[in-house]
Amino acid sequence: MTRLDIAPDLVEEAVFLALRAAAERGDARAVAWLEARERIYEQPDAATREQAFREHALEAFRRLHFDEPLRLALEACPSAALELDTLYVRRARRSKDESAELYCATDSAPKRGATRAVLALRPERFADVERLHLFVKRELLFVDDMLDEIFGYAPDALDRLELDPGQRDVVRERVSRAWSSRIEARARGERPATRFHELVEHAEASLRANSSDLEPAAAPVFDSAGTESGVR
Repeated sequence: MTRLDIAPDLVEEAVFLALRAAAERGDARAVAWLEARERIYEQPDAATREQAFREHALEAFRRLHFDEPLRLALEACPSAALELDTLYVRRARRSKDESAELYCATDSAPKRGATRAVLALRPERFADVERLHLFVKRELLFVDDMLDEIFGYAPDALDRLELDPGQRDVVRERVSRAWSSRIEARARGERPATRFHELVEHAEASLRANSSDLEPAAAPVFDSAGTESGVR
């Protein structure tokens, strides 16, 4: 069973933003929580004060069931739920930093070496738990695909193509778009049968069918260098 490890600073900020907004709407329980939080500042010892803030936030985080969208999203990803030891949830500063990454012992066989994934989220995400669940589910479905033997994710497949760097980047971008479409289908409950090598082959074939189509591509999606393998 995958352990869910949520960073304390993300817990504190997510709860604070949610309950501050609730208090502004007149929620008495949220007002009481904020008042209790203010009293923690009266603690003279810094370490004791910091621990009190964390415990106060964690109690509210659990009461608000903010961890439930994360657990439900993970349950929708059978390979990830089975293979990952830990899902670390960390705070993202910007929207573009929000993503999931799979950490592996080797770049060629993610399933054999995968022990953990890191999910980065902004605290503001927790203001809408339904949208939070959908976002996390899509992100974790990429991790799930990478761990699925049937899908056959191979991060070095693009590097083995006999193409020049510009062409390879075009293929990489097309594979990224096709994979995203597959993830959207899975998020809707569909069960697409497309495998990773088919995404690559189709993207390469479409490039060769129109060899003049060499527009600049986005940054690389699949990093096959080193010992860590990112989702996107």
